[in-house]
Amino acid sequence: MVDAQQVRRWLERDGMPVDVVEDSQTRWHFAVNYPGKDGLLTHILCPADRDHLVRIIRAVEVTDDHRRVIGGLSPQEFRVFRFNLVRDLLLHGEVEFVIDADDEARKIKRILLARVLREEGLSPESLFTALRVVHDAMILIILHVRMTANESL
Repeated sequence: MVDAQQVRRWLERDGMPVDVVEDSQTRWHFAVNYPGKDGLLTHILCPADRDHLVRIIRAVEVTDDHRRVIGGLSPQEFRVFRFNLVRDLLLHGEVEFVIDADDEARKIKRILLARVLREEGLSPESLFTALRVVHDAMILIILHVRMTANESL
């Protein structure tokens, strides 16, 4: 079983305040801001039914303005946007992802990103590498959305 207190010590040693989240579906669940105390909310948890795993999860919410831009794409443009996003996340290869979208309405509400670590490979280095990988995947999503909205990168 993954030691929650050890994971918490690693995070706190790196200067991250750790909030404990009450969650009946997990053995333990922490919320941290990454990178740094002004970073974005990231969840680190151990599923109740998989006590040998740690999941690092971040939700990327699409703003209303960006939803309007994406919703204004033609069906073909939306397919290309979504294809490019999925392709690049797959090529990134380091995260699992779920896109909460309505293809017919050409709307993307949010994208969930996750990186799974196994107990036997868990170390401070692997934990912080996973946090960085999830963060980098989020930046990739932001770049796609901003490019589609003709905003500066």
